[in-house]
Amino acid sequence: MHSDGPAFDDQAIWTGCTVMKPDGGMRVFYTGISRAERGMVQRIGWADSADGVTFERCCVQPLEADGRWYEKWNPESGFDEPWRDPFVFRHAGRWHMLITARARGVDRKRAGVIGHAVSDDLDHWEVLPPLTEPSAFGQLEVSQSRCVNGRHLLVFSCGQDMQADPGPGCVWIAEGEGPLGPWNVAAARYVRPEHLYAGQLFRLRDGQWILTGFNDVVDGAFVGTAPDPLPWAAIELAQRP
Repeated sequence: MHSDGPAFDDQAIWTGCTVMKPDGGMRVFYTGISRAERGMVQRIGWADSADGVTFERCCVQPLEADGRWYEKWNPESGFDEPWRDPFVFRHAGRWHMLITARARGVDRKRAGVIGHAVSDDLDHWEVLPPLTEPSAFGQLEVSQSRCVNGRHLLVFSCGQDMQADPGPGCVWIAEGEGPLGPWNVAAARYVRPEHLYAGQLFRLRDGQWILTGFNDVVDGAFVGTAPDPLPWAAIELAQRP
């Protein structure tokens, strides 16, 4: 639920992820927008929970896009400032955050990049340059970095309206060299069935990998329901036309 405000998240809170803290309990990272900017600027905050039911905000200063590498909001442009969908994981002794962001000075439908931030304690974060280059996508939403059967995969979503070369797919997979890439986004392939969005890869307790998401548009109408998870071994990846 959004804050009462005034605060960076007093209009709405959006997608994020949850990690287990080293000292116990859970931390939820989430996207926040504020009334002060009419929801046009996205920032990332976090909240803690000991039981998974009650959460307490513990973010003193939300994480913001750094204008050296990422596009900032210009009230005259009409475009928002994307900085959302944090995906947090530990690698090589540090915490890493993947973020939906937009590169500066690039055509809007080609400017989508994976933003990057690092932390040693989950409380203090440093924003770094993006992990990907601009390509044929205007956004790389709700991304994940997963290693499945020895293959390093970047999972992301991009609707047809934000693709420079629109195709049938919305959930995309790019192969890479490690948990932080580099990933070959230019050669990304889309997941079938094509109507899925916000695709997420999860590993079950028995070791099986599954893909979940939600039913986006079917026969021209938005559905928004969550289908049964699909075994990753049965997923078909198609080439961009």
